[in-house]
Amino acid sequence: MKQVKFGNRLLNVNLNSEADKSVFYEIFEARDYKILDEIMKNAKWPILDLGAHIGLFSLYASVLNPLVKILTFEPEENNFGSLKKNFKLNKINNVIAKNVAVSSKEGEVVLNLSEDSHNHSLVQVDDYFIGEKKVQCTTLEKIFEKNRVEKCTLIKMDVEGAEFDILENLPSEIFSKIQNFYIEYHEYSSEMNPQKLIQILQKNGFKVQSKKSSYDKRFGFIFARAGF
Repeated sequence: MKQVKFGNRLLNVNLNSEADKSVFYEIFEARDYKILDEIMKNAKWPILDLGAHIGLFSLYASVLNPLVKILTFEPEENNFGSLKKNFKLNKINNVIAKNVAVSSKEGEVVLNLSEDSHNHSLVQVDDYFIGEKKVQCTTLEKIFEKNRVEKCTLIKMDVEGAEFDILENLPSEIFSKIQNFYIEYHEYSSEMNPQKLIQILQKNGFKVQSKKSSYDKRFGFIFARAGF
């Protein structure tokens, strides 16, 4: 059990691995998402957390704004179990959590499993994964439809390479409902170029900033704002 004081809350978090500890450090100590604090504090519309891992970003967002609806998605069952425990432990009641992946298609898909709990991916990378399992998958279109999301304050996306599939296939009418994106991109291959994501976002009217990760140069972050 790890305790942290954040905002006006003393949070208790279950961390079961070194990967969990590293994500905790990034969110609550290094404050990698601080650029989003004011956006989340003032959110009028739902926040979506795609690739929620053990729920730490959603926990962070919930403390900043305990009234906004947060829709949270994590496909790996062990991570999802930890996520539910962390929400229950801290009496978080504004999060709706689903044990599903998000990509451009619905139904059953293969999740490639990593030794690190935060690196499971729908994208196959040679010699990187240790196994696989079938999980259920949904799309942003279905999420918006089922939850009656007319406007979305923020989509935080850390989906280990599936960000390319999601954005490349997302209809313009869904883009028009989203105010902000914060995307961790993953350059697992030469085809996974973050410039593709930047161009898609700019084409759909977003102002875009990007930066490389300080932890791994194959990764980085894209912050995109629609300005409405």
